[in-house]
Amino acid sequence: MKKVLNTLFRFFALLIVTAFVAIGRDGTLFGFQVSEKGAAEAQHTNEDAANRLSALASDTVSLAEDGTLIVHTSFLSDMQGYAGPTPMDVYLKDGQVQRVKALPNRETPRFFRRLEALLSSWNQKPVGEARQMKVDVVTGATYSSLAVIDNVRQGLAFAMEKGLAEKEVEPTTEEPDADFSVWSLPSLAAILVVLMGIILPLFYKRKWLHTLQGVLNIAVLGFWSGTFLSYGQIVGMVSQGLPLSRLALILLVIAGFLFPLFGRRQYYCMHLCPLGSAQELVGRIPTRKWKISPQCATRLTIFRYTLWGVLNVLMMHGVAYEWMDYEPFSAFFLASAGGVALAIALLSLILSLFSPRFYCRFICPTGTLMKLLSR
Repeated sequence: MKKVLNTLFRFFALLIVTAFVAIGRDGTLFGFQVSEKGAAEAQHTNEDAANRLSALASDTVSLAEDGTLIVHTSFLSDMQGYAGPTPMDVYLKDGQVQRVKALPNRETPRFFRRLEALLSSWNQKPVGEARQMKVDVVTGATYSSLAVIDNVRQGLAFAMEKGLAEKEVEPTTEEPDADFSVWSLPSLAAILVVLMGIILPLFYKRKWLHTLQGVLNIAVLGFWSGTFLSYGQIVGMVSQGLPLSRLALILLVIAGFLFPLFGRRQYYCMHLCPLGSAQELVGRIPTRKWKISPQCATRLTIFRYTLWGVLNVLMMHGVAYEWMDYEPFSAFFLASAGGVALAIALLSLILSLFSPRFYCRFICPTGTLMKLLSR
């Protein structure tokens, strides 16, 4: 009973720390406005475009000087991208979509630039046709692509339902193509792989099965669907709430933060993390391994906890949020990963040749958060 109480105490203590970081960065906690920061940013967003001259009964639509109707999707879609909501402005005139413009969001700019081509998919399309369009997701940015597509769809549906589209556009009651949903092939594959990683290790301890799981973690959760936990995502979920449309991610949260409450320590790190799996597989390559003395291991462990503490103290004081963009997990998005993240990921693999899971054991802030829960 004492161990359970200690674990629960650590859980809520770490939740409070992360909540302070989320509030300091976004001004929100589980989707609720709790500080002036978020309100100020929202006001800035509403005033961002100089051509928004008048509101039409709500914050959801405005009218440009040339008669273009602008639908703001911030309050229309609850689907989240990789790092949080991806609100859009949808410009409508003469029964057509003129353009789609991204509003400020928490996605890494380099990562989000991959989606710029996606935004032009609806240009010059009739409103009814645009709502029904089958738009392909961007490889390696599945969830952010789905969030963008859903925002545009919801914006077009709102305009049609409220009679704000041009008269020649007939409202449709047909639902958009099922490929728009989160039940896409990458999403389903991610759910299956996560369920394998959660269930099978509880009953089978065979090495070949663990190896297969590691390969699937890297290929499916890493490169194909981009489904994994990072510090930025964790802070985003505390800020905005769990993205209910992303079942695989919710299962990862359960493995990472609820399993330790039942004695399954660092379950996510050992069985589901794609970067951890990559380090483990690289570590099996025959090389001369380093012999790390107990004293050196202790110093490295102290460094790990000190680094985690310093980063969180800085973030609670309103600075250094940018470090989350440099976590090596983003290296799985090869086309958009920054040079720093790629370099750290490569270095972690090189170190794993000589010391298994070196980054996991002695550096990773995301893993440290889960390890603190599991102590």
